[in-house]
Amino acid sequence: MPGNEWLDDEIAIAVYFAASNYQHSLIALLLQRRGFNRTKASVDNKLITIRNSHLELGTGYFWDVTAAHKWASQNISNHELLELDEEDAAMIYLPKLMNL
Repeated sequence: MPGNEWLDDEIAIAVYFAASNYQHSLIALLLQRRGFNRTKASVDNKLITIRNSHLELGTGYFWDVTAAHKWASQNISNHELLELDEEDAAMIYLPKLMNL
């Protein structure tokens, strides 16, 4: 059973953070914090679809960061959705710091 159709903003957020090398589970959490409801599996599937339909965004498993960030910026209605706030940063970086 297919899920809800993805909005342009959701896709842009997922592409932007995937190109920045964020894990897909983290991208799902970032989407959730921005008011969207996507699972890691749905992020995985959407990013595969986007990569297959937009070959200019990278090759193989590697994103062209510049192209992906430009594409995301051109396809989002609110650029603030691509910025990390303090809570996002804490969620991302505190676990890494705790493992030092």
